[in-house]
Amino acid sequence: MLQIDASGEIQLTTQPEAVTWPYRETVSALSSASVQQKTVRLGSVESAPLTLLNNWLRPAAAVLTLLLCLPFSHKPAGPEYGALALMALLIARLVLSPLDLQRASGSAEQSRQELSRLLLEWLSVLGLIVIIGACLRVLPLFSRT
Repeated sequence: MLQIDASGEIQLTTQPEAVTWPYRETVSALSSASVQQKTVRLGSVESAPLTLLNNWLRPAAAVLTLLLCLPFSHKPAGPEYGALALMALLIARLVLSPLDLQRASGSAEQSRQELSRLLLEWLSVLGLIVIIGACLRVLPLFSRT
């Protein structure tokens, strides 16, 4: 900090000024709220590996299903199947909802709704892959004959 003494000389001092913070009650717009209500938790409640597992397990299952079906086809695996696997992974990641591993099983009606939503999501992934394949005219590469 720069100071000017009585003789007019400028002196540099290294002592920082004392910083005063306002009282806790005046910091928040909700000063009447309790401290627990003012607390903000930063980040996610889930750990990083659990978050990755929740978000990528279903898309990985789509690619794994494709890879398990490859030995049953009569064509050798080529780069077109790698492109198909990548496309399936990306589309499934966008369409399929994350897996909720922490939620407990609910009623039969809730399970039925979950199953129908999951079936609709998988059919959407399949439909998007077929539509993109038709638009790019690559469906003959995957013919069944």
